[in-house]
Amino acid sequence: MGGLDNVMSMKSSLYDKKGIVGEYVKNGPSRFAPGYEDLLKVTASLLSESAGENGKILVLGAGGGNELSYLTTLANKWSFCAIDPSTDMISLARSRLEEGIANDQVQWVEGYIADAPNEKFDAALCLMTLHLLPDDGSKLACLKEIRSRVKSGGQFVVANNCIDFSELGAEKKVDRYVAYARANGAPEEILEQALTFLKGEVSHMVSPQREEELLSEAGFKEVELIYTGLSWRGWCATA
Repeated sequence: MGGLDNVMSMKSSLYDKKGIVGEYVKNGPSRFAPGYEDLLKVTASLLSESAGENGKILVLGAGGGNELSYLTTLANKWSFCAIDPSTDMISLARSRLEEGIANDQVQWVEGYIADAPNEKFDAALCLMTLHLLPDDGSKLACLKEIRSRVKSGGQFVVANNCIDFSELGAEKKVDRYVAYARANGAPEEILEQALTFLKGEVSHMVSPQREEELLSEAGFKEVELIYTGLSWRGWCATA
């Protein structure tokens, strides 16, 4: 898992920058991913298929607290194991949940997927995170770690930006990504940071077809496309 840990350390460094962490709530996924709020609603509905009323959910990339803020309010009998390598992003997530009693529902793990409890969860999700891992075995290893922790028949929801720079039309997808965020109110400084990320060494996006292949290789079945917004894609898969 050394390669995976190294890449996730880069993620931690990325989100430990005060400018990014401080702007995350206001200028995070909702500015860049069309229909992000609806994706959260769909995610909750899909997770409930295997989590039921009292399920335990594994959340990889939980820093910032977007998913947890929504899910803990919607399903107050669910419990969560929330994993993220960034101290600042976990602190941000915790502060957003401390307004209510939601922290009682969450077990926090500052680290990587291999640091998650080795137990079976009713469902899992990983939103806007997997594109930080290179497709050199690290991305597949991460998915296998998730799969090993989800009970048979459990639902897994994953969503990522999917731009394969080796394919024709990639630059147009980037232009549309930026144009949407700008029209949605993202400031130019944040857009510049997003472009640096997209074209830098931290971003490891792959095509939607490759994402589906990796899910299948990791042992998930019934891989179903459930979300599309410009270059963003989301799937629900069954363990």
